[in-house]
Amino acid sequence: MRALLLVGVVACLALYGFLVPQVGVYAYIWFSLFRPDIVAFGAGQYAYSEWLALTLMLGSVRFLHNAPRAWLFNPVTLSLLLLEIPIAISRYTAPLPYFVAPDYNLFARMSLVLLLIPLVITTLEDYKRLYVVTAVSLGTWGLWHGATGVLHGGLRIYGGIGGFMTENNTFACGLTMVIPFCWYSRLLVKSKPLKLLLQAMTWGSIACTVLTFSRGAAVALAFILLIMVMQAKRKALALVGIVLIGVGPAVYLVHEAYFNRMETIATYEQDQSAMSRIVLMKAAVDVWRTRPFFGVGMGSKSFMVAAAPFVKGTLGENLVVHNSYLQMLAECGIFAFLFYMYMMISVLWRAWRSSRRLRKTNPEFVPYPRALLLSMIAYMICSFTQPRYSFDFLYMIVMYAAVWYNLEKNLPKPAAAPDPLASAAPLGLPSPLRNYRAKSCPTAN
Repeated sequence: MRALLLVGVVACLALYGFLVPQVGVYAYIWFSLFRPDIVAFGAGQYAYSEWLALTLMLGSVRFLHNAPRAWLFNPVTLSLLLLEIPIAISRYTAPLPYFVAPDYNLFARMSLVLLLIPLVITTLEDYKRLYVVTAVSLGTWGLWHGATGVLHGGLRIYGGIGGFMTENNTFACGLTMVIPFCWYSRLLVKSKPLKLLLQAMTWGSIACTVLTFSRGAAVALAFILLIMVMQAKRKALALVGIVLIGVGPAVYLVHEAYFNRMETIATYEQDQSAMSRIVLMKAAVDVWRTRPFFGVGMGSKSFMVAAAPFVKGTLGENLVVHNSYLQMLAECGIFAFLFYMYMMISVLWRAWRSSRRLRKTNPEFVPYPRALLLSMIAYMICSFTQPRYSFDFLYMIVMYAAVWYNLEKNLPKPAAAPDPLASAAPLGLPSPLRNYRAKSCPTAN
């Protein structure tokens, strides 16, 4: 029954997305981050995402006049297009191309659809809706799992929600990335119920991140929460809310097990999971040295086959490297790695500069670049411990940054300060002073 209901919902969204491509973008983002097919027990049963993508592409044809502005003259979009080139080459130079094809085809389709975002989203109002859809789609899971986990006495979360977030580390990475969107989107909307919902999703996602016991996400969470508090107008109130509502209850309920888990960051030699990751990191470097330019091809299977001689008989046997940077290096080569780093650093740099400029000129728009900045920071920190350089949420953030690059140029100009000399007398003297001189020096008859 739920699967049939989802078919109807997706069919309506696909048709609406064809007629109004902005809605098609929202529908695709919602499906990717919320994963309603998992809820409906229909994952893999129907090509939901493909239909949403296809109708969005067809509906976007009439927006092709925006292509130069969206793709060719946008440095953020160009950074993704440059990354696509060495990854595509690695697909065809891989020693085992049949292992690479499924992962690469999925990545190529996802990238193609996300490139439509800067083509279609061209107004500030559409961009605001995109932020709210992003926040609510994944924030719903953060609120649900965070609240139920706390109410059940600190239930530890081992799995994910499907799609690109299939286990606790990738799920936690997604949560840390969506927390800035929930936090800052509440400043952009006017509806009080929606503000409260986004605030609740912020607290719930924080608690849910704690309950995943992800070490990399714990570091990212601490970092972005610190920045959020420092940037808040009411710092004390923000700190109290984060500690008492978001972090406090979850940590209190699982404090002993959680802190024991976090201690392994410093004492990794005593933890088999941490040691296996170190073995695999070294193996990733060895694999890269065998094919330094274009790697062994995208996908966990191709990496495990290539890494087998380096990890045989160790803790890392039959496992993938839990580090997105080394994963990119080994699977796609040095050129892809450099473009990957350039793409992320470019988004960070531009978001930081935009936030700094807008604080002085248009402070009401500061939440947009700040959400991009913190979300990218969260991903880059989590990537040290999770293998997901093909994470679709990352490339959504990149395309959001591409849209913001164009939108910022057309923001309303701040009102000019009144000229203090505007009311001055013709002789350059203030009116009261002129009147005084006129009275004290009467004209002789």
